[in-house]
Amino acid sequence: ARAATGAASRGTIELHSDPEGAHIWINDAPTPHRTPYTLRDLATGPDARFRVRLTAEGYAPYMEEVALLTAGATGGGTGRRGGGRGR
Repeated sequence: ARAATGAASRGTIELHSDPEGAHIWINDAPTPHRTPYTLRDLATGPDARFRVRLTAEGYAPYMEEVALLTAGATGGGTGRRGGGRGR
């Protein structure tokens, strides 16, 4: 997961996986999206933290907490780490 700030008080999280097609969970809730995908229009600020989990059959889940700070600053994950085979 890679965090980037967007407009003044909104942010985005770009999600990628290898292989593509991993299921995306945000804050422990499943979403209808699969990688690659960009979550947009997210709140930013000191309390804006998102728990991202990517799951794919045959692979260990990938989990990371991403902080979306205010404009010009990013925090949390830097992305592109892959989970190993889960079996």
